[in-house]
Amino acid sequence: MKKNKFIILLALSIAFTSCSTTSNVVKEDVKNETKKVSEIVNESHISDNNVSKKNRNIVEIVIQNQPAQTIVGNNFKSPYEIQAFDEEKNPIVDLPITVSYPSSNKNGVVSFSTQNLFTDKNGMLSFMPAKATFSANSLITFYPTPDNTKSESVKLAMNNSESAKWSVKSNIVNKGAVLFIWNYNELNKPVNNAYEILSELRKDGVSMVGNAPVNETSYINADSKVLYKQNYSIIENSFGYLIAGTVKFVTPVEKINNEYSCTLIAEIRCIDMSNGNELLSFSITNTATGINWNECVSKCRSEIAEKVSDEIIYNL
Repeated sequence: MKKNKFIILLALSIAFTSCSTTSNVVKEDVKNETKKVSEIVNESHISDNNVSKKNRNIVEIVIQNQPAQTIVGNNFKSPYEIQAFDEEKNPIVDLPITVSYPSSNKNGVVSFSTQNLFTDKNGMLSFMPAKATFSANSLITFYPTPDNTKSESVKLAMNNSESAKWSVKSNIVNKGAVLFIWNYNELNKPVNNAYEILSELRKDGVSMVGNAPVNETSYINADSKVLYKQNYSIIENSFGYLIAGTVKFVTPVEKINNEYSCTLIAEIRCIDMSNGNELLSFSITNTATGINWNECVSKCRSEIAEKVSDEIIYNL
C-alpha cells in the first residue's frame, strides 16, 4: 500500500505542477510482481477556495469505511467514508476534499477523475461510486483540496492524503469463458492446453470455464474473428468470452550453479463471444527457479498462470 500511495501522490504532484489535466503513472502489481499495466490520472480539479489554513491543522484523513469488492454491472454495497481530524484530534467541519477515483479502464490502462466534496459537521465525508461499468484493481484517494498550484499547497495535499483499495472484478465471473491457450515445449512446439490458467481462473471465481470446442493447433495463429466464428458456430454465446493465446519458453531451461532457471512468456487475447470483438490483449513474462527441471518449469507455469488470471479478472 505504501508503494501504491507513493505512486498516486507522485501523480498528483506532477499534475499540479504542470497545471495539466492528465498525467501518467505506473500501476503497482497487487502481487508485487511485474504487472505491465499503466494508470492515467485525469482531471485534477483545483479549487479557488482559500483552505490552506484549514489544511495546516490537519493531522490525518482516516478511512472509516471501505466497501467490499464488487463485479462489473453491480454497485458497491456501501460508500467510501473518510473522516478528517485536526492536530488536536477534533473533526474538521466543511473541509474541501478532492476524491480521485478510477473512471475507466482501456486495455489495462486505468484513468482517473476527481470530485470535490466537503466534510460534514462530524468531519465525515461519504462517496458512493456509480454502478461499476469496468473492472479495475486500483486505488481511490482522498486529499484536502489545494487552494492553488504552489508547491506548499501541493505538499500539504500530498502529506495529508489517504488511499483505499478500489476492486472491481470483470463480469467473466458471471458470464464464463472458454479457453484456447496452448503450452509450448522448449522446442517451440505446442504440447497441451494451459490447464494452469484454467485452474487459476476457477480459483479466482470463474466457475463456468473450460477448453474451447475448437481446439486444434492449426488455429493457434488464426485471427480473432476466425476463432470467434468457429467456436460461435458450436456454442454461440453460451459463454461470455473466448480467451486465446500461448505460453512459450523465452529460452530453454538453464542450470545455474545448483539450481535450474526458466522464463516463460504468455501472450493472451480476450474475445467477446457476443460479437467477436477483441477486448483485451497482453503479454506477461515470468522467471522461476527450482532444484530440478520439473520443479522449475512447474513453478514458472503456476506463477505465470496467476498473473494471467489476475490480468483478465481486473482488466477485461
